[in-house]
Amino acid sequence: MPRIHGDGSIRQRKDGRWEARLRDGSKQVSIYGKTRRDVAQQLKKARERLDAGKPVRDANRTVADWAAQWVEVTLPASGRAATTRDQYTILTRKHIIDDELGSLRLGKVTGGDVERWLGRKATQGYAASTRRTMYAVLRAILDTAVRDRLLARNPVHDVKRPAQQSSEAAHLAPAEVARILDAARSSRYHPVLVLIAATGCRKGEALGLRWRDINLSAAQLTIRGSLARTSGGILLTEAKSATSRREVPLHQGVVAMLRDWKRQQQDEKLAAGNVWEEGTLGDLVFRTELGRPVDPRNVLRAMETAARRCGIAVDDVHALRHSAATAWLEAGVHVKAVSSLLGHSSISITGDLYGHRSEEAGRSAVDGLGDALGF
Repeated sequence: MPRIHGDGSIRQRKDGRWEARLRDGSKQVSIYGKTRRDVAQQLKKARERLDAGKPVRDANRTVADWAAQWVEVTLPASGRAATTRDQYTILTRKHIIDDELGSLRLGKVTGGDVERWLGRKATQGYAASTRRTMYAVLRAILDTAVRDRLLARNPVHDVKRPAQQSSEAAHLAPAEVARILDAARSSRYHPVLVLIAATGCRKGEALGLRWRDINLSAAQLTIRGSLARTSGGILLTEAKSATSRREVPLHQGVVAMLRDWKRQQQDEKLAAGNVWEEGTLGDLVFRTELGRPVDPRNVLRAMETAARRCGIAVDDVHALRHSAATAWLEAGVHVKAVSSLLGHSSISITGDLYGHRSEEAGRSAVDGLGDALGF
């Protein structure tokens, strides 16, 4: 059904110019020209835009101005996780608002501008994964401008998203993992590192575990959420996907470790007395000596310190997760079972990340089949 946009009658003003007025939603828009013919042509185009559900004209605001409003108003109301909101805020301010792209008028941005912007980021050394996120943020910002009738269409949709570079996850041999865990034995965060290495769970998932998520008698834990540091402090968020919410079996050695840890935590709570901070996050498995949630950065520091002691080059706690996945696959565990343990949304993700199964495993598989066939 065509939009109602006023009579659009054309009149000549006292200053000699010609003018037509029509309504665009709740506001009235004036079109000016030196001749009646010029105004009539502009009016025809304006009506076509309105009938197509587009604004009469694109807004004159800059990309930076609109992006700043998006960060303050739209992003907080988007329902995205707090860590994602923090990431998007940082990317918007650094790579859009403070970039030359931000100085362009909304209605003047072209697909070419977006391509040049992405090209600059590549030249500056930003990884493809980071550029893909930048692209997604800019697209969301300008999609909102289209929604609010500041733009007729989003030029980002004319540009292909940066390709995802396939990369295999860095991993360690089981012996190297054992050395790191041994070197971290004196650290308070040794139990966290052990749990990650033994179950393949993410660092945030381990730190977000509550005692009610662990059934020591059944040797099993349930991943329900993840703990992370955000601009608003340390937050515990519930897992949003069915694959992230999962049950993970525990080795009896890990069960024994957790029993010891639970006793230690109870002793610390008694020793802390009224300075113990129960907090609002529930009965967290891993806390400080005073009951506070563990800062994820401290676990990373413990991992780095232990790795340095061993002379092993590793700079990410998730190397323990990747090492667990690799060990399972090389032991012949089906990729679907590994994917489920890791909480991946699809088997293809598991395959892309862990396509580095050792040559020894491949040789063993081929030799085993040959022996079975009597070659």
